[in-house]
Amino acid sequence: MNNFKIGQRLGLGFAALLILLVAIAGFGLRQVSKLNDRIEFLTSVDEGKLLALSKTQFAVGLRAIAARNLVLVSGTNEQKGDIALVTSAQKDIDAGIAQLDTLMKGEGSSQEERQMLDQLRSLEATYLPIATRIGQLATSQQTEAAKSALVNDCMPILRQVIAHIARFNEVLRANSTANVAAADQAYELAKWTMLATSLIALLLGSAIAWMLTRSISVPLQQAVTVAQNVSAGDLSSRIVVKGRDELGQLMTALKGMNDSLQSIVGEVRHGTDTIAVASDEIKRGNMDLSARTEQQAGSLQETASAMEQLTATVKQNAENAQQANQLAASASTVAAKGGDVVHRVVNTMDSISESSRKIVDIISVIDGIAFQTNILALNAAVEAARA
Repeated sequence: MNNFKIGQRLGLGFAALLILLVAIAGFGLRQVSKLNDRIEFLTSVDEGKLLALSKTQFAVGLRAIAARNLVLVSGTNEQKGDIALVTSAQKDIDAGIAQLDTLMKGEGSSQEERQMLDQLRSLEATYLPIATRIGQLATSQQTEAAKSALVNDCMPILRQVIAHIARFNEVLRANSTANVAAADQAYELAKWTMLATSLIALLLGSAIAWMLTRSISVPLQQAVTVAQNVSAGDLSSRIVVKGRDELGQLMTALKGMNDSLQSIVGEVRHGTDTIAVASDEIKRGNMDLSARTEQQAGSLQETASAMEQLTATVKQNAENAQQANQLAASASTVAAKGGDVVHRVVNTMDSISESSRKIVDIISVIDGIAFQTNILALNAAVEAARA
């Protein structure tokens, strides 16, 4: 189902529900049509047969009364009325039997009903010649013969006809009651069948709705969970893409975004590690530079001390030179005082000359120290610029 787009799934789901609705409506209409046919059958066929038999029964009784009166009366005018009544009753009997025959040709009539109709025809076929002969005897004024035929021949057949019609009526009513019961049973069956069909349709509709809801809500919930994890900084979510619908495309996009973020975070982490290593190296370099700077500071301090000592020495030498000059002046003054004094002066001059050479050496040492100091300061500036 996830391979179908959401619109297609919704369309199929609603189409299935509409098909179920149409199926239930069609089944209900079919059952209602069957019940209507059954009701029409009960009202038109069963009631028609009972009505036709009732008319036939009434005509048989009317015919029997007219035949009896035809025998009992002696006037021609009175007999004409009875004869007309017998003739009309006979037509009603024939019409009732014909109507019964027509109604029993259709569906819903039992074999017993047809057999009883055939028996009624047979009894009528037996009764009619006897009744006709009695009518002829009565109209020819053969009253005794007519009475004898009425009592001995006609009455036994008439009793059979009346009894048969009564049994026939019971059979028709029993069958009508059975048909009503069948109609009630068909109604109950239709009712429970429609209820069962509606329940099945409800279950199917619920299942379709549940499947549609899950096919949409579950991927959406997964997408929301992934988005929440990403917003919280958790990129370890396992994203499984199922289907090629819009939600599948959304999960694919989320998976690509999550993978891209993982790659970016990995690159940033690698860069951070590299920066940390570089920072550690810079820290060690700064520590080395600080140590060398302290060392250079110590050297500079030693140099300053040496310079102070050199200054003191130079000052002392200057004082010595001044004293030498004074001595030289004194020597010039007292040169005449003797060779010993000259010899001392010469020695003193040698000492002065030796001290001057030492001063020159010391100045050279100071120049070298100053040059090294400049070199160290330049190295310190270069290291500071690198840091």
